[in-house]
Amino acid sequence: MWGATRWILFAIKLSGPLTLIALPLVALHGHLWPWAPAEGILAQYPGQTPIMIGFSHRERHSMNGSTREDSREYVLLPSALRNPTSIIVRKINDDVLTASISSYGFLEYIGWLVLGIVITWWFWLRPKYKNAA
Repeated sequence: MWGATRWILFAIKLSGPLTLIALPLVALHGHLWPWAPAEGILAQYPGQTPIMIGFSHRERHSMNGSTREDSREYVLLPSALRNPTSIIVRKINDDVLTASISSYGFLEYIGWLVLGIVITWWFWLRPKYKNAA
């Protein structure tokens, strides 16, 4: 039977390649199926190419009713190369639309990408040397 440490290492080992697969798939999804609520906000940035780097969906239920929140996070290229911000567009209950700027959203995205590369290299690609003893 595996101990907790082996399960954690196994999860970390899988997280690298899964991250390297998921990040481009999110961007591709955002390109192939643009999110209509965000198009008006993203159109305010002419000459920029929006790349979707994240999304979320939350529902909260209480005695007073339900709240549904959908959000998408975009990096605008090429401006993100000079100013590493991202734009988060939120839609609440099908009618309230807000946009906010994350100061380091692009750097966080790059950080996750680098972490995925390092984990994939460490567990899957690096040369494994036999012990000479």
